[in-house]
Amino acid sequence: MGTLTENTSVLGLSFSVTYWDYIGWKDTFADPENDLRQTLYRDQMNERYVYTPQMIVGGISHFVGSSSEQLETHLKTLKGHARKINLSWRFIDGDIEIILPQTSTGATLWQMDVDYRKKVDIGRGENSGRSVTYHNIVRNIDKLGEWDGSPTTLRLKLDDLQAKGRDACALLVQEQNHGPIIGALMIDL
Repeated sequence: MGTLTENTSVLGLSFSVTYWDYIGWKDTFADPENDLRQTLYRDQMNERYVYTPQMIVGGISHFVGSSSEQLETHLKTLKGHARKINLSWRFIDGDIEIILPQTSTGATLWQMDVDYRKKVDIGRGENSGRSVTYHNIVRNIDKLGEWDGSPTTLRLKLDDLQAKGRDACALLVQEQNHGPIIGALMIDL
């Protein structure tokens, strides 16, 4: 198996957290919103704690994120799960139009602004002197709202997204209460 960033059937997103900031180096991309998202997953999965690196696949399973063997197993087990609904999109009149077809379940719609790749030099802490290359870095999370499952067209302002200087925008369709991801897409800006 190649790296996760080479796998075009996987939408892998990186959510940097703040809770290790106290050990000497603050993660450049850490955001308390990411901490909250991880905690909500912990609660949804009835776990006792969160950890780093933690990988959550499909919103329904987790494991130590540095384990390529567990990643491969989870990807095989959950293959296609996020395609329960077929999302389509297009650029139209300065907007991104996303079409959500009818489905039997409601969901939460999340927009995440993404930078594809950033290299960061680490000046302090246990990794002092090293550099880390981050991939698919979530820079902002917006809850677009609750969706009842009826056919819907969603429009995002392309100018607003491009003004933020991000590389892409991801849309996740997630069953309520941080449940399974039932649809996902990434749009290059």
